[in-house]
Amino acid sequence: MRAGARGARGARGRARARGVGGGAPPRAAGGARACLLGGLAGPGEWEALAEELLAGGTPAPSPGAPLSGCWRMLYTTEKETNFLLDVCGGTAAYQIIDVERASLRNVVEWGRKRAFVVDSEISLDEADAEGGWEQGRVNFVFTAAGLKLRSGPTVPVPPFGKGWFDTVFLDDELRISKDVRGDTLVVRRCLEDVGW
Repeated sequence: MRAGARGARGARGRARARGVGGGAPPRAAGGARACLLGGLAGPGEWEALAEELLAGGTPAPSPGAPLSGCWRMLYTTEKETNFLLDVCGGTAAYQIIDVERASLRNVVEWGRKRAFVVDSEISLDEADAEGGWEQGRVNFVFTAAGLKLRSGPTVPVPPFGKGWFDTVFLDDELRISKDVRGDTLVVRRCLEDVGW
Protein backbone atom coordinates (compact mmCIF):
# COMPACT_ATOMS: atom_id res chain seq x y z
CA MET A 1 0.00 0.00 0.00
CA ARG A 2 1.08 3.52 -0.60
CA ALA A 3 -0.71 6.79 0.30
CA GLY A 4 -1.59 10.41 1.89
CA ALA A 5 -3.22 10.36 5.32
CA ARG A 6 -6.51 8.64 5.92
CA GLY A 7 -7.87 7.47 9.22
CA ALA A 8 -10.63 5.04 10.05
CA ARG A 9 -14.29 6.06 9.96
CA GLY A 10 -13.85 8.51 7.13
CA ALA A 11 -11.37 10.91 8.73
CA ARG A 12 -9.67 12.30 5.65
CA GLY A 13 -7.08 14.87 4.79
CA ARG A 14 -3.33 15.20 4.88
CA ALA A 15 -2.10 14.24 8.34
CA ARG A 16 0.41 16.43 10.09
CA ALA A 17 2.02 14.54 12.95
CA ARG A 18 2.32 16.67 16.03
CA GLY A 19 4.89 16.03 18.69
CA VAL A 20 3.86 14.07 21.76
CA GLY A 21 4.79 17.08 23.88
CA GLY A 22 2.32 19.41 22.18
CA GLY A 23 -1.44 19.44 22.36
CA ALA A 24 -3.18 16.74 24.39
CA PRO A 25 -1.53 15.27 27.51
CA PRO A 26 0.20 11.91 27.01
CA ARG A 27 -1.81 8.72 27.58
CA ALA A 28 -0.58 5.40 28.89
CA ALA A 29 0.63 3.05 26.13
CA GLY A 30 -2.61 1.04 26.46
CA GLY A 31 -4.56 4.25 25.86
CA ALA A 32 -2.70 5.06 22.63
CA ARG A 33 -3.09 1.45 21.46
CA ALA A 34 -6.82 1.50 22.23
CA CYS A 35 -7.24 4.78 20.33
CA LEU A 36 -5.42 3.33 17.30
CA LEU A 37 -7.36 0.05 17.33
CA GLY A 38 -10.68 1.81 17.83
CA GLY A 39 -10.09 4.28 15.02
CA LEU A 40 -10.54 7.10 17.54
CA ALA A 41 -7.73 9.31 16.24
CA GLY A 42 -8.62 12.47 14.43
CA PRO A 43 -6.80 13.93 11.43
CA GLY A 44 -3.24 14.67 12.43
CA GLU A 45 -3.30 12.42 15.53
CA TRP A 46 -2.46 9.01 14.05
CA GLU A 47 1.30 9.38 13.83
CA ALA A 48 1.50 11.08 17.23
CA LEU A 49 -0.43 8.17 18.78
CA ALA A 50 1.84 5.65 17.05
CA GLU A 51 4.94 7.48 18.33
CA GLU A 52 3.39 7.68 21.80
CA LEU A 53 2.77 3.93 21.77
CA LEU A 54 6.36 3.25 20.70
CA ALA A 55 7.78 5.67 23.28
CA GLY A 56 5.88 3.89 26.07
CA GLY A 57 8.50 1.17 26.34
CA THR A 58 6.54 -1.24 24.18
CA PRO A 59 8.54 -4.41 23.52
CA ALA A 60 9.90 -5.00 20.03
CA PRO A 61 7.91 -7.22 17.70
CA SER A 62 8.28 -10.87 18.61
CA PRO A 63 7.71 -14.18 16.83
CA GLY A 64 4.74 -14.77 19.17
CA ALA A 65 2.65 -12.38 17.05
CA PRO A 66 3.05 -13.54 13.45
CA LEU A 67 3.39 -11.12 10.56
CA SER A 68 1.42 -13.45 8.28
CA GLY A 69 -2.28 -12.76 7.96
CA CYS A 70 -4.81 -10.32 6.60
CA TRP A 71 -4.46 -6.76 7.92
CA ARG A 72 -7.06 -3.99 7.45
CA MET A 73 -5.67 -0.51 7.08
CA LEU A 74 -6.65 1.97 9.78
CA TYR A 75 -4.27 4.76 8.70
CA THR A 76 -1.50 5.44 6.22
CA THR A 77 0.54 8.31 4.85
CA GLU A 78 1.08 6.47 1.54
CA LYS A 79 -0.01 8.78 -1.29
CA GLU A 80 -1.12 6.10 -3.75
CA THR A 81 -3.41 4.29 -1.31
CA ASN A 82 -4.94 7.53 -0.10
CA PHE A 83 -5.55 8.62 -3.70
CA LEU A 84 -7.48 5.40 -4.37
CA LEU A 85 -9.46 5.79 -1.13
CA ASP A 86 -10.08 9.53 -1.03
CA VAL A 87 -10.24 10.54 -4.69
CA CYS A 88 -11.40 7.30 -6.35
CA GLY A 89 -13.91 6.33 -3.63
CA GLY A 90 -12.28 3.16 -2.33
CA THR A 91 -14.07 1.72 0.70
CA ALA A 92 -11.30 -0.27 2.47
CA ALA A 93 -7.66 -1.28 2.12
CA TYR A 94 -5.89 -4.47 3.19
CA GLN A 95 -2.45 -6.08 3.29
CA ILE A 96 -2.37 -9.86 3.03
CA ILE A 97 1.01 -11.29 4.01
CA ASP A 98 2.09 -14.92 3.74
CA VAL A 99 5.72 -15.34 4.83
CA GLU A 100 5.78 -19.06 3.97
CA ARG A 101 4.89 -18.23 0.36
CA ALA A 102 7.00 -15.05 0.45
CA SER A 103 4.04 -13.00 -0.78
CA LEU A 104 2.44 -9.66 -0.03
CA ARG A 105 -0.85 -8.52 -1.55
CA ASN A 106 -2.08 -4.94 -1.23
CA VAL A 107 -5.79 -4.46 -1.90
CA VAL A 108 -7.97 -1.35 -2.16
CA GLU A 109 -11.58 -2.39 -2.61
CA TRP A 110 -14.79 -0.74 -3.72
CA GLY A 111 -17.71 -2.35 -1.91
CA ARG A 112 -16.35 -5.94 -2.06
CA LYS A 113 -17.24 -6.13 -5.77
CA ARG A 114 -14.03 -4.82 -7.27
CA ALA A 115 -10.54 -4.03 -6.09
CA PHE A 116 -7.18 -2.72 -7.18
CA VAL A 117 -4.72 -5.47 -6.28
CA VAL A 118 -0.92 -5.30 -6.24
CA ASP A 119 1.03 -8.53 -5.70
CA SER A 120 4.61 -8.61 -4.47
CA GLU A 121 7.34 -11.08 -3.64
CA ILE A 122 8.87 -10.49 -0.24
CA SER A 123 12.22 -11.42 1.23
CA LEU A 124 13.85 -10.92 4.59
CA ASP A 125 16.87 -8.64 4.61
CA GLU A 126 19.94 -10.84 5.12
CA ALA A 127 21.24 -8.67 7.96
CA ASP A 128 17.99 -9.31 9.85
CA ALA A 129 17.65 -13.06 9.24
CA GLU A 130 18.29 -13.94 12.88
CA GLY A 131 15.34 -11.84 14.10
CA GLY A 132 12.91 -13.46 11.66
CA TRP A 133 10.11 -11.91 9.64
CA GLU A 134 8.55 -10.18 12.64
CA GLN A 135 11.72 -8.32 13.63
CA GLY A 136 13.56 -7.91 10.34
CA ARG A 137 13.41 -5.56 7.41
CA VAL A 138 11.07 -6.98 4.77
CA ASN A 139 12.00 -6.24 1.15
CA PHE A 140 9.31 -6.31 -1.55
CA VAL A 141 9.22 -6.27 -5.34
CA PHE A 142 5.92 -5.74 -7.18
CA THR A 143 5.13 -8.65 -9.52
CA ALA A 144 1.57 -8.00 -10.74
CA ALA A 145 -1.16 -5.37 -10.50
CA GLY A 146 -4.65 -4.88 -11.82
CA LEU A 147 -8.27 -3.98 -11.33
CA LYS A 148 -9.98 -7.20 -10.24
CA LEU A 149 -13.71 -7.84 -10.51
CA ARG A 150 -15.04 -10.33 -7.95
CA SER A 151 -16.88 -12.42 -10.56
CA GLY A 152 -14.99 -11.48 -13.68
CA PRO A 153 -11.64 -10.81 -15.27
CA THR A 154 -8.71 -8.80 -13.98
CA VAL A 155 -7.66 -5.79 -16.02
CA PRO A 156 -3.87 -5.88 -15.74
CA VAL A 157 -1.70 -2.84 -15.06
CA PRO A 158 2.08 -3.05 -15.38
CA PRO A 159 3.52 -3.36 -11.87
CA PHE A 160 6.53 -1.28 -10.99
CA GLY A 161 8.31 -0.66 -7.77
CA LYS A 162 10.26 -2.17 -4.96
CA GLY A 163 11.17 -1.16 -1.45
CA TRP A 164 11.14 -2.32 2.15
CA PHE A 165 9.28 -1.91 5.40
CA ASP A 166 10.18 -2.32 9.05
CA THR A 167 7.59 -3.58 11.52
CA VAL A 168 8.04 -1.24 14.47
CA PHE A 169 5.12 -2.58 16.53
CA LEU A 170 3.37 -5.94 16.34
CA ASP A 171 0.99 -7.75 18.65
CA ASP A 172 -1.94 -10.08 18.06
CA GLU A 173 -4.19 -7.29 16.76
CA LEU A 174 -2.12 -4.26 15.76
CA ARG A 175 0.84 -3.66 13.47
CA ILE A 176 2.69 -0.43 12.74
CA SER A 177 5.18 -0.26 9.89
CA LYS A 178 7.52 2.38 8.51
CA ASP A 179 8.79 2.09 4.95
CA VAL A 180 11.62 3.18 2.69
CA ARG A 181 9.85 6.48 1.88
CA GLY A 182 9.20 7.30 5.55
CA ASP A 183 5.49 6.45 5.28
CA THR A 184 3.61 5.10 8.28
CA LEU A 185 1.06 2.29 8.11
CA VAL A 186 -1.25 1.30 10.98
CA VAL A 187 -3.23 -1.91 10.42
CA ARG A 188 -5.50 -4.21 12.42
CA ARG A 189 -5.57 -7.99 11.98
CA CYS A 190 -8.70 -9.22 10.18
CA LEU A 191 -10.40 -12.30 11.53
CA GLU A 192 -12.67 -12.74 8.53
CA ASP A 193 -11.64 -13.76 5.02
CA VAL A 194 -11.87 -10.69 2.78
CA GLY A 195 -11.85 -12.88 -0.32
CA TRP A 196 -9.10 -11.20 -2.32
